[in-house]
Amino acid sequence: MCGLFAFTGTAPDPALLTAAAQGAAARGPHGHGWATQPDTQLHHAHGPLDTSHVAALTAPRIIGHARLATRGDYRDTAGLQPCRADGHLVAHNGTIRNWTDLTPDAPSDSVALARTYASHRATGDGPATALRAALDACDTPAWALLVLDATGTLLAWRRGLPLWRLDHPTGVYYASRRFAPDATELAPDALTVETP
Repeated sequence: MCGLFAFTGTAPDPALLTAAAQGAAARGPHGHGWATQPDTQLHHAHGPLDTSHVAALTAPRIIGHARLATRGDYRDTAGLQPCRADGHLVAHNGTIRNWTDLTPDAPSDSVALARTYASHRATGDGPATALRAALDACDTPAWALLVLDATGTLLAWRRGLPLWRLDHPTGVYYASRRFAPDATELAPDALTVETP
């Protein structure tokens, strides 16, 4: 399964951000990526995540992904995340079976999810409503996901797959594995919304 990590706050603590990224990296050796706001850096690469690069990030909002290819060729760039659609960023763990029904021209299920979320946002839905509507359209039994909305709102939601959260004086951190002694696992099927 893939790994996820995120931060939202003032400026990340390098050790905590590295620990969160390591928690994600342990779950996905085939590719990785991260994105930042408000400067909108987007990085994708094949192979394992080098967390020393993540430690240098200083943006107030960061979302990242480590890929374990479960479908298609692990070298396919379409599987790299986070996915961007209309300024929104999505990092996703899980499989969406009906993704070609959602967006027939999407190169992957995660891109289809990002585009579906963006289309709901474009109709005026707020971030939480848009994410619920997007996932309602998906045939997926289990997921963990992070969405960094274009407004800076960070959404986290899990069903069946792990996602951990830590409150810290610098901000809030998320990862797919427990990355700090005080980190707590998100309750199943609870949508968490962090506003900037």
